[in-house]
Amino acid sequence: MHAVENSHIPSEEPYTVTIEDPQEDIPVANANSETFGALFAWHNITVKVTVGSSSWKSKLGFSKSPKVTELGEKLILNSVSGIVEPGQVLFIMGPSGSGKSTLLDSLADRVKLPVYGAVTLDGHPKDAFAFKQSAKYVEQFDHLFSSLTVKETLSYAAQFYCNSEECRSTRVEDAMEILGLKNQRDVKVGGVFFRGLSGGQKRRLSVGVELVSAPRLLFLDEPTSGLDSASAFNLIQSLRNIARSRGTTIVCTIHQPSETVFEMCDQLLLLSGGRAAYFGPPKETLDHFGQLGFSIPEHTSVAEWVIDLINADFGDVETVSQILDAWPTSEKADFLYRRLKQLNITDNEEFVVKKQTPLSSIGRKDVQFATSMPWQTSVLVRRGFLNVLRNPAVVWLRFAMYVMLAILIGIVWLRLSQSASNMQNFASALFYVAAFMVFMSISVLPAYLEEKEIFVRERANGTYHVLSYQIAHFLVDVPFVFLLALVSGTICYWLVGMNSSFGRYCFFIWTLFLSLLVAESMMMVIAAVVPYFIVGIAMGAFVFGAFMCVQGFFIPLNNIGWWFRWFRYIALNYYSFANFMKNEFSDLTFSPSPNYIPPYPNPVPGVNYLEQFGFASVNEWGYSGVLIGMAIIYRIIAGFWMWWFHTGKH
Repeated sequence: MHAVENSHIPSEEPYTVTIEDPQEDIPVANANSETFGALFAWHNITVKVTVGSSSWKSKLGFSKSPKVTELGEKLILNSVSGIVEPGQVLFIMGPSGSGKSTLLDSLADRVKLPVYGAVTLDGHPKDAFAFKQSAKYVEQFDHLFSSLTVKETLSYAAQFYCNSEECRSTRVEDAMEILGLKNQRDVKVGGVFFRGLSGGQKRRLSVGVELVSAPRLLFLDEPTSGLDSASAFNLIQSLRNIARSRGTTIVCTIHQPSETVFEMCDQLLLLSGGRAAYFGPPKETLDHFGQLGFSIPEHTSVAEWVIDLINADFGDVETVSQILDAWPTSEKADFLYRRLKQLNITDNEEFVVKKQTPLSSIGRKDVQFATSMPWQTSVLVRRGFLNVLRNPAVVWLRFAMYVMLAILIGIVWLRLSQSASNMQNFASALFYVAAFMVFMSISVLPAYLEEKEIFVRERANGTYHVLSYQIAHFLVDVPFVFLLALVSGTICYWLVGMNSSFGRYCFFIWTLFLSLLVAESMMMVIAAVVPYFIVGIAMGAFVFGAFMCVQGFFIPLNNIGWWFRWFRYIALNYYSFANFMKNEFSDLTFSPSPNYIPPYPNPVPGVNYLEQFGFASVNEWGYSGVLIGMAIIYRIIAGFWMWWFHTGKH
């Protein structure tokens, strides 16, 4: 047993907690450590939803259920209490649908539903803003940049929390040491294009990303899910080492652990149907259930046995009811309630949370980030550039696509002569550039969706401000989009034989760059709004297709009905095509083509051809300003959407 004094608690007098240390070879953190865990307690946590015929399907008669049903409330969590102390590991276990994840998310401010009950941190009411500085959350799925190495991933994460290089280096090395990743320090995370870490190593790296922030409280959602027994054991052993060496308080949900993994936790909370069935040390579960008249069969692990006992879906419903009804009056429950009463949590109305502060408020006010916004932006820019340079899916595959399309355009419209018979051919080539080079911006969607998952994880953990992310993303995108426009635009421009003026060539590249930048900004909005790749592809294709309809090539704009003609003002393709046409035709005179049908017996000024499309009076720089404004507006919309909706709540 170890007595530990916590000097980090915001109270006048330090308090001492006693934690049990079954592994004497692992040192328990003391008050002089960089990290020390939090005393985390909760009482009567309740989450409920309204059920009945209040959905729009029922109201409109589309539901198969009766139209009129009595509205009621369904309890997802029903008065669940618990406490976990510094240096302890708590397992939340139960059958599927028992409320494990809901409880974890409720304690970590990650649910949208109202949460009732009382939660304290170090004996004080939990403050939603300060809570983000002490607690971190490791999700069930590993959202990491596949192109970065283990050390790079941890180093960039540490830069959001440390201002000094010495601090960052120490935290990174400590994290790799304690998680057993030192031998993989230069191995890339891995993904579709890279061979990299194993599943267990990725999961440990996900823990390390949050560990470098020196959290006092660490939540994990089913960290062993999808891992083999050896990987699961190594991961939980790493978590136990973190708790023992740093004093970090660890709370995690876990599903059907092996016996060796089960014995590694210090406290166990069993849930069934949203109600508590047991809370206490795992080694005392046999005594607790033995007092209720149950005995474990031979050759059966304790973890498997207790889960089977409280499984109402496939077990004995009466047995489950007996266990749940017996819990409030059991010795273990009495010990827990007395412990909570010592913290004054059971009777103090100050601790009661009628509804937790919305996590969407985090980042709007009162939250204190570990580093400044300029530094956050700098880190995000450096990480973004490295990922873009290394990840083929972000830039290089798209470069290949654009170059091949530019060559194809150049071959099909190869070296057109400046004769009147080719005016339509020049216009069609410019339409193709404005329409389909922009359309191919859809290919950036997978990269944006991958980054969005990482952003949501980091934003929910209070890593950086949304504005820092948006500024950095824009700064990373601009040079690569310009390079994309420069290379592909140069190829098709000179192969086709467009206006030989160098100034006209530069303006062509400028317009193509702005068009691609607007298109990618719009794809960022789509990636922010839609949750699935296939939906984003469909939405992007529809929007670009609609823009092409009012581009002004297939049908004169004045011939489009008034009910849809207005759409051109929000269609980036209209401004791009108008600029391309004005840039190409405004100062050229095309030679006669008397044998063409219809014949052109005399030279044709390009401006005359522009008048057929209604582009003769186009203000090229004004339209460029509109495209710049569109790019900025789309980025603002994407940023606002991510700030308001992507908060990590489920």
